[in-house]
Amino acid sequence: MKFKKFISAIASDWLARMSGPLTVPFTIAAIYGTSAGQRNLFLVLSLAAVLLTSYRVWVKEYVRAEAETIKNSKPEIRGEVFDFKKGRFSGGGHIKGTWHCHFVLEFKIYLCNHRPIGTTIKNIVLDGAEIDPPMTFSEITVSENIRLEQGDGLTLPEVAEVHVEGKRLEEIRNANLKGLKVSVIDAFGDTHLIGVKGL
Repeated sequence: MKFKKFISAIASDWLARMSGPLTVPFTIAAIYGTSAGQRNLFLVLSLAAVLLTSYRVWVKEYVRAEAETIKNSKPEIRGEVFDFKKGRFSGGGHIKGTWHCHFVLEFKIYLCNHRPIGTTIKNIVLDGAEIDPPMTFSEITVSENIRLEQGDGLTLPEVAEVHVEGKRLEEIRNANLKGLKVSVIDAFGDTHLIGVKGL
C-alpha cells in the first residue's frame, strides 16, 4: 500500500516522471555500452535520475510534514460570540461640528482550543469598521489567567464600550451590529477570528 502511494507520488510530479523513466534507457545503455567510458557515463546518469526522482518525491512530503508540524505547534481557537445586549447610552454631544455618542455592549463569547498546545487568552478585539454606522470598540483584556488546553471550552461574559461618531444618540439605539468582527489574541500573540451569532 505504501509502495503504491510512493509510485503515485512519483507519477504526480512531472519532473519526477521525466527523470524516473530515464533510468531505464540509461541502465540499458550502461549494460550494453560499447566502451567502458560509455557504460560508466550511462550508469552515473541512471543513478542521478533515480536520486532526482526520489529527492523530488521526498521534498514534497518533507515540506508538507513540516507545515503540519508548525501548524500543530500553535493553538487553534474557535468559538462564537452571542447574546448581545446594548445599554447605558450616553453622549449625543456635538464636538467640532461632529455628533458623537457612546453605549455599552454586553455579550458572551465561547472559546475552544482545537490543537494539542495549550494557551491563555490575552485580549478580545471587536472590529466595527464594517458596521453601518462604523463603531469603535474598547479592547478587552482578559484579566483572569484562563488556560485553554486541547478540547477545553469555556464561555466568558464580556463588556465593551462603544463609540460612534457622526450620529445622534437616537440614531444608534436600534442600530444593527451586522458586520462586527471579533477575534481573540492568545499568549503567543496569534489572532483567531471568532464567529458571530445572532446579529
